[in-house]
Amino acid sequence: MENLTKKEKRELRRNEWHEKQQAIERQEKIKKYSIWGGIALFFVGLLILLIKLASSSQSISPNSGASVPPVKDSDIVIGSESAPVTLFEYADFQCPACASYHPVVRQLLSEYNGKLKLVARMFPLTNIHPKALISGQAAYAAYKQGKFAEMADLLYSNQDTWVNANNHEEIWGLSLHPPSA
Repeated sequence: MENLTKKEKRELRRNEWHEKQQAIERQEKIKKYSIWGGIALFFVGLLILLIKLASSSQSISPNSGASVPPVKDSDIVIGSESAPVTLFEYADFQCPACASYHPVVRQLLSEYNGKLKLVARMFPLTNIHPKALISGQAAYAAYKQGKFAEMADLLYSNQDTWVNANNHEEIWGLSLHPPSA
């Protein structure tokens, strides 16, 4: 290196620097391609896993679905007992979502008369709906008198009125306390 001229030394340093830069660029490309390749392999592996899981799962049959307790004598049943389809409804009469869903249930019962039976079960969420239990009791009392559908319609359609009232028992026409002697 001592025998080289300044121009040759400069050219040599430039070539070394250029080779070093090319090596750095190659390493960065390798790193970038490795990351993207790893991501691609991850997603391909995930896709293969999902396909295997989907193909290994059993087909759904009527008896392999969710376990629903059988219909009991204490259940509220609307529609034909021999209907091939049973719809289970877990109701909270103070629940706004249940109220918005109620017309759909009524329409289904109407459209599929004889082919659908409704099993209504009370599911009062008393921690967020303080009047849910009493409204469920009122509906069950109406059921015992053959008027469940009418009471459910009244409770859901007038939900805003009785939920915000302090005298909801009077609004429903209930006397929950025995008459004093």
